[in-house]
Amino acid sequence: MSGKTPLARHAARLAWVTGALGLLLFLAYLALWIDPDLARRSYYANEVEVTTGCPGGTLTLNRTRVITRLTENCHKVVVDAPFTTLLAEKVDILTVSQNSGMGHFIIREIGSAKVEAPFSYLYWDRGNPKLDVTGFRTVAKPNPVSER
Repeated sequence: MSGKTPLARHAARLAWVTGALGLLLFLAYLALWIDPDLARRSYYANEVEVTTGCPGGTLTLNRTRVITRLTENCHKVVVDAPFTTLLAEKVDILTVSQNSGMGHFIIREIGSAKVEAPFSYLYWDRGNPKLDVTGFRTVAKPNPVSER
């Protein structure tokens, strides 16, 4: 015998099940909280603060809370600021530093990406990119709401 009364064993089982159900409800809430509109370019259409090309084939984004539209193909984009949003046509190499959490990167075509930032989202429409994603809770996948 375990030394516990049947009532104590039942209470322990009930506490475990309640905790597990609470965790499942919390995870479901988080899944619903992620707004699919955040993957749409049109969601940011009226919010773009910077429209730029890619001088010299390389662009560094280091301003916090800026929505940037990249109007030409770029060989390399480096992101080093949190809450950055990038809307781009084609990027060969995307590098997102660990300091750049909570970013949104929506790219039509991408070659490779290294994303160290936590809680970031990388979506692409075309290509089969080589990915190195180490950021905590970072999403990197084909765009679920592509607007081609």
